[in-house]
Amino acid sequence: MVLKVAVAGTGYFSRFHFDAWSRLPEVRLAAVCSLDPAGLVDAAARHLIPRQFADVGAMLDATTPDLLDIVTPPAAHLSILKEAARRG
Repeated sequence: MVLKVAVAGTGYFSRFHFDAWSRLPEVRLAAVCSLDPAGLVDAAARHLIPRQFADVGAMLDATTPDLLDIVTPPAAHLSILKEAARRG
């Protein structure tokens, strides 16, 4: 079984998350979301992530991931969690 992972955030700490996910053969990075256009393009290209979004709700709706990895500053966590909770 392959676990479909979506990542919210492309800042400094995301590089450690992307690296860890890439070492797990049962994980596929399905999408990444960021408000930073340059970080979004860089992360997608560097980690071969097929879909990029600027809105976490749109990402969740379009990709229906098995897991959402939140790698944003803590102040953004609650709103992202609420978006994920709305979708189950």
